[in-house]
Amino acid sequence: MDLNNAPVSKNLIIINVLIWLAFEVMHRMGIVLDSMFALHMFAASDFRWYQLITYQFMHGSFMHVFFNMLAVFWFGPVMERTWGARKFLFFYVFCGIGAALTQELVQYIYYFQIEHLDRYNAVMIDNVAIPVNSYLNFMQTVGASGCVFGILLAFGMFYPNEQMFVFPIPFPLKAKWMVAGYAAFELVTGMKAAVGDNVAHFAHLGGMLFGLLIILYWKKYGDYRLPLGLEPLINENCPKERNIFNKIKNLFAGREKRDFKVHKNESFSEKKTEKRQQPRPKRDPEIDAILKKVRESGYDSLTTEEKRKLFNGY
Repeated sequence: MDLNNAPVSKNLIIINVLIWLAFEVMHRMGIVLDSMFALHMFAASDFRWYQLITYQFMHGSFMHVFFNMLAVFWFGPVMERTWGARKFLFFYVFCGIGAALTQELVQYIYYFQIEHLDRYNAVMIDNVAIPVNSYLNFMQTVGASGCVFGILLAFGMFYPNEQMFVFPIPFPLKAKWMVAGYAAFELVTGMKAAVGDNVAHFAHLGGMLFGLLIILYWKKYGDYRLPLGLEPLINENCPKERNIFNKIKNLFAGREKRDFKVHKNESFSEKKTEKRQQPRPKRDPEIDAILKKVRESGYDSLTTEEKRKLFNGY
């Protein structure tokens, strides 16, 4: 797959690989930052809201980052060219956040509604009593898999009949069946393993679910629409009335400065006020043309006469 015309996909792969390498080096040096950037359960003391994004760029092993970025390499450029760079990046991060929220919900249901962990002060692990809060901090989720499963879903919806080989199946499958198969596998495996294994199966499904929701939203309201005034994230030509960032900017914008007048000398104040109200003289169109030439071709492109007019008439 050519990444030359898919800058977001290319940069996502580079960033994820570099971050994984950096964390590997730091781990070998005894520097562990997982408690800061990995996704924690919301009830844990180490949970931070920014982890909904940072966890997407962390991976637990070489194979983890390799297969995730391989999927981005295969499917990312296709969807990036379909949507455009800005919309594709939003979709990628949005699916990752959706996967994180799904994982949070599943963990809450399992540990608090089924296991009733909130009724205990400690958890026994290998005959060692660990405080519940410390135990919750051990539950960390990392990886871009939720983003990747969202991309897979989008590919299956936009190119459902594309033929693909999926190891170890010896014959090609249509993309829509491949996506359905992955979803079914994650659901069955997740239900069987609950949240006890080391794979966040429901986070994968959450990435697909949130990807499905935003695609259906775009189909209903328009390809470049978002609720809550967030449209500028995917639409650079967003009208001002639908731009929440413009509204926030206006809230903090200073009031228009008024003319400051001193009334000790009334005649002096009137003269100064009249002078301020006079319109600025219009600049010579010929000077504007010369300035445009400087911007486009540089100062050395001017003739001697043009240089003279520029300095004498500006």
